[in-house]
Amino acid sequence: MAETETQRLARRYDEYDEVVEIVSAAEVWFNNAEMAPTVRHFERYPAVRHPDGNEATPDFTVLFTDDTGFVSEIASVALESGSFESLWRQLERYSALNEIPAGSGQLATVAAIDVLAFIPQDSAQRTCDLIDEKRQEGGPTHVSVLSYGRRRDGDYTFIRISRSNNPRPRGHGREPSLESWLADETNADTLSGLTKNFTPIKAKARFCNDPMSELYLAVVLWSQVLAEMAGGVRDLETTPEQIAQELSARFGRGKTSDVRAALNLLKAARLALEAEKNWVIPWQPIGSPHQDLKDALIRRLEAPPKGPITHSAKEQRRKERREKKSNQEAQDQLDLGSSPQRGVS
Repeated sequence: MAETETQRLARRYDEYDEVVEIVSAAEVWFNNAEMAPTVRHFERYPAVRHPDGNEATPDFTVLFTDDTGFVSEIASVALESGSFESLWRQLERYSALNEIPAGSGQLATVAAIDVLAFIPQDSAQRTCDLIDEKRQEGGPTHVSVLSYGRRRDGDYTFIRISRSNNPRPRGHGREPSLESWLADETNADTLSGLTKNFTPIKAKARFCNDPMSELYLAVVLWSQVLAEMAGGVRDLETTPEQIAQELSARFGRGKTSDVRAALNLLKAARLALEAEKNWVIPWQPIGSPHQDLKDALIRRLEAPPKGPITHSAKEQRRKERREKKSNQEAQDQLDLGSSPQRGVS
């Protein structure tokens, strides 16, 4: 059965949110843990010119102080649909990069690149097998697969699959390194991404390098950006360009085209009104205190509330109803006063 539009929106939200969390967990490893002194720059939104002349946009890159680097792809592989070939083309391109971000808009030439492929647990082993087949055919040798899965407590587990010649990412003698962490007997090729550690990073960064989920952005806008721009329950007049600027200033990420898509979703949920030159956002808390904002938006999309959208239009309707009621009461009094009195001679 084909998924509905709201099911697609929810799925894309979950997929995007998962990548945001995995990138945030990796940022903890490389920037906030014992490995940090070996790291020159961790880039959350890499955009690199590939030797083939086109842009490459991995999920994150790490430049080390020894001028070696990691390039990462976080992928959900539907093996039966042939999506592995698409993934492999990305991994192969990343392995050929000779520059990665060094911070402040600069690039640095790297002496060696390792590619990290984060693959869901249910397809990681088969992916390892397919990558090894490519390796045997002359493909790049330094592609490492880490399977990932989320536990019930929200923490992530990452495991290097020990099959099909799946290598540990090279440490080049750095200590500590991802290679030495995985090789440690107590870790047994397993790493963790703890919610308590990556949540503060996620709260500051919020986004990843994947194509934007419009529902995810709508949630961020309604819960944070628009809430602060409105400063309370009121009609906020703004533009996609202004909102994109606010996003960029706060999170380092904000495209006007993405904002327009999120506003159109809010419009469908009757939480935004497009005017001739701007948008009117009737900001207000939505959903119950215990209801997830994502679910609240989906419910509104599935059954949009009727009636006026903006606070000013709602107030005007209330005013008209009060006036109508008052006029009706006055007319009733007039009718009562003009009725003939019986029993008077």
